[in-house]
Amino acid sequence: MMPQEHVEVRPSLNEKPKLSSTPLSELVNILQLFKAECRSKGRQTKNDEDWVKADDEYHNFIYARPPINIYSFRKVAERAKCMVIEGGAYRVVDAAYTAWLLSEPPTRTRDELIKVVTENPALTEKTALYCLSQTSSGSFTCSTLNRTNSIVFKEFENFLKNKMGVEFKPFTVFRQRPPKVTTA
Repeated sequence: MMPQEHVEVRPSLNEKPKLSSTPLSELVNILQLFKAECRSKGRQTKNDEDWVKADDEYHNFIYARPPINIYSFRKVAERAKCMVIEGGAYRVVDAAYTAWLLSEPPTRTRDELIKVVTENPALTEKTALYCLSQTSSGSFTCSTLNRTNSIVFKEFENFLKNKMGVEFKPFTVFRQRPPKVTTA
């Protein structure tokens, strides 16, 4: 019997890395690190709340993972509110901008979310979508849709890119194939 030679199998350079969902706990950690950086720059935020206040405007972050009910998404996005705790009491405030932190790789559901945001100019101006996924090597990639003027979301993107090494790319929309036409 001949000894077997060990052969290491490596993925092809042309192969795209497989994306997997990012645990919500990882999204929470990333946002906590970003908020710490915001505090160091004099911005107002709290550890147990998911907003950053800049120029007297609230920039709200919402964690979400599929399945996302499109109707609920639309209503939450249109209302644009966030909770602020002051002196032990909850207060609902208007959020100037809302970022949705999505924890799974893009799917057709994301197409519907993109459609809801882009077809409504008011939502396009105040709603951003960030889908953070992990590659098989453990690095992060982020599909993004941000057409807001939020300085906080721009800082968030710079933080992800420069401090966390996240690779950004625009959302790609899954196209449905047209139905086959058969003739009798």
